[in-house]
Formats: sequence, C-alpha cells, structure tokens
Amino acid sequence: RFIKQEGPCWIVASIENLELGKGWSYVSCKKCQKKVDKVGKIYQCPNPKCKNEDNSAVIRYKLQVRVMDTTGSVSLLLWDREAMFLIGKSAKELKEGFLANTGVVDKYPYPVELNNVLERKFMFKVIVKSSNIQLQQEVYSVVKLTDEEQLIRKYSPDPPSFDLTDSTEESELTDISKTLAKMSLTNAATVVEEDPNTQLSGNKIKRVFKKKKTT
Repeated sequence: RFIKQEGPCWIVASIENLELGKGWSYVSCKKCQKKVDKVGKIYQCPNPKCKNEDNSAVIRYKLQVRVMDTTGSVSLLLWDREAMFLIGKSAKELKEGFLANTGVVDKYPYPVELNNVLERKFMFKVIVKSSNIQLQQEVYSVVKLTDEEQLIRKYSPDPPSFDLTDSTEESELTDISKTLAKMSLTNAATVVEEDPNTQLSGNKIKRVFKKKKTT
C-alpha cells in the first residue's frame, strides 16, 4: 500500500535484496555531487547552478535495496553516506578492488562487499515525494538511518510490528528525531547527497506511516 502524504516518514525494516538493475554507483561532480557527463577527458556537470568542469570526478554510491516488514516490501535508495556506513568502504575503494580482481567493469557480478547490507534491520527516515504518490513509484530516498538496538526494539515489539503507526504519540516522534540528531556516525548516518527534488524541513516528522494490512 502506498503512503498518501508527502513528507518524511520513519520505518523499521530489514534489507532483503539488492536491486542492481541500474548499477550501484555513479560518477559525480566534485562540487555539487550530481552525476557528471564525460566529454573527451573532461567531466562536465549538467547542473545549471554548478556547471563545473574538471579532469577528474568522484565515484559515489547510489544503491537501491528492497526492504521488508510485516506489511510488505518497498524499495529504498541509499546514497553515499548511508551506503558507506553500512558497507564500511567508499564506492571508490569498492570499484578499485573490483577492477583489480576482475579487470573489467561489468553489471554482474558485483562487489561481494555489497552483501554486507543484507539481512540487517534498521530504522530508516525516508522521503515521500509527489512522484511516489501520483505515479505510485515505490522507491523512497533514505535521508537518515540508524542501527540503534534500543530504538529498533522499541518500535519492533514482539510479535514484530515493524511500522510506526498512527497511534504513536507526537512526543515520541520528537524524541526519536532528537535522539537521531545527536547520534555520531558510528550509530547513525546522515545524507550527504539528496535527490534534486527532495526537500527536507529540519527534524519535522509527519504522521504518514504505512498502515498495516487488514484481512
């Protein structure tokens, strides 16, 4: 079931699969971190607000995964900081190691280190955009995550219920936001690159969590 309101949303779910149809990394501008075009030996940034040209660029993560909770599954997009936090290596390190082992860049196989994200449960802050609602695009950008066990246990009661619900008190949501904001990178990752259409409003949390399925 699709979320019907735009804005930030907290979910707790486990990463079940990698979705590598569009790869797992991209070549980015050094200044604005958008994807660059290579013209000859020069990397050109198509961002009209940047238009940077350089003879080198930066490899960053853009990793899509499938996560699952008790209500179903959705696809999440992990950007550079989140993916690096989970995998433990930069996209550049992974790419260089992969090339050293295979000698070629291929869609498959992929670096085995990507498997480090599988079968792990996290609390994700995702952004619901208008395209998710109007076009029913089931891919949500992650802007923050944590593996803090206390928070995960609190919002994953036994029997498991991986979603926060409308019954969650507003004060509890505020506490979560403040707690995550104070965490170091050893416990939580914050996005360093966002989809150009993504707009955040600080730590504001809307009560737009996915409903549980009824029979």
